[in-house]
Amino acid sequence: MHIEVKLKKASDRNTESHWVSVAGVDMFFSYATCMAFIGGRRCMCRKNTFGPTTGRQMNEAGVRAFSQAKSEEEFDAALQRVLQDAIHPALHTLQELTK
Repeated sequence: MHIEVKLKKASDRNTESHWVSVAGVDMFFSYATCMAFIGGRRCMCRKNTFGPTTGRQMNEAGVRAFSQAKSEEEFDAALQRVLQDAIHPALHTLQELTK
């Protein structure tokens, strides 16, 4: 089993926005900040406190319709949980294979 990572430009504009997919979890990045994710039967976005360019990028990516985290801590914890749940089975399988 392998963990697949994909990177896809989120906009035709000359801005830094990308979709990054890791183990079936799709994350939307504006510059270096993960602003939203889809995975583990959840869609969540951060509150945009960053500025108009990030807001435009979020609109173009369609993530504004996602459930909005009440705080940075809530978003970070939810993303960490979703990634751990997605990656853990692959790591467990890899550990079993290398025994």
